[in-house]
This record gives sequence, structure tokens and C-alpha cells, in this order.
Amino acid sequence: MAEQPLSPFQSPAESLSHLGLSLPSLNFLILAFAFIFVLWLLYTAVATYHWARYSHASSIAIPAVLIHIIVSLTLLTYAFTILLYS
Repeated sequence: MAEQPLSPFQSPAESLSHLGLSLPSLNFLILAFAFIFVLWLLYTAVATYHWARYSHASSIAIPAVLIHIIVSLTLLTYAFTILLYS
């Protein structure tokens, strides 16, 4: 009989440790998310400029860009919150 009770769920770190693997450190993940954020910011700025400048339907462009920024910032905030408070 087992000395410790069985646990129905394991964290990903525990599951990977059985295979000899490990998750990257928290600092690496924060730097990776920051790098992705900078790339997203550059892409959004360039896309917004070109869409507003060269689009014939700029009345559609501005609300679409605002929705894109709001949704993206919400997802980014959620990702950073999980990293900082985990």
C-alpha cells in the first residue's frame, strides 16, 4: 500500500519532473512576454498607420483598431497577471 495518498491532479512542473524536464524560470517567461509585447506594439502601430492612411473605409478602421487594442491589452494584462501572481 502507498505511504502517501494519491492526488488526482498534478501541476505541470511535477508532471515534467518525472520525465526529467523542467519549466523555464519565471524571469525568462516575463522577458519572453515583454518581447512579444514589443513586437505586438510595433505591428499594431504600423498596421494602424497604414490602415488609417490608405484605407477608403476609415470609418470602419478606427473602431476595428480600438477593438483590437482593447482585446489585445486585456489578454496581455491577463497573461502578465498570471505570471506575476503564480
